[in-house]
Amino acid sequence: MMENQIMGLAGAAVLSMLAISATPEGRVKKAVKLICGFAVILSILCCFADFDFSFYSKSIADHRRDAEKLIEEELEERSLLERQYIESRCEAYILDKAAELKVNCRGAEVTLKWSAEGYWYPTAVWIEAECDPELADFIEAELGIPEDSQKWSKTNG
Repeated sequence: MMENQIMGLAGAAVLSMLAISATPEGRVKKAVKLICGFAVILSILCCFADFDFSFYSKSIADHRRDAEKLIEEELEERSLLERQYIESRCEAYILDKAAELKVNCRGAEVTLKWSAEGYWYPTAVWIEAECDPELADFIEAELGIPEDSQKWSKTNG
């Protein structure tokens, strides 16, 4: 339906151009320009006469809602990736320190929480090793995980 209206507008514009160019200079040309201008304006108004503004408004609202949902999903995905990255860096940090202290540590799993200030921070750790006081002190001092939030388990082998 909109295509017919656009074709009508284009036709009015072409006919107006032809009429104006075929009219000799003078008062008649001015009158033809005025009439052609009104014809083009009328064609433009006819395009909007059948325009469904409620559908247009609903479409814009739907697109805005979809965009907000995509942004929210992206922020959640980004937060998850940040959390995984921080966990892995903390775990590697613990394993490196354990190796430096010659502690037989087979693994570490760090638990993070979201702070009120808007960042992830370590709150607990599970370490697959014999409890080592020096490593436990290091974890508390460097990562802020108190000893009562450190869970140690003996390694097999």
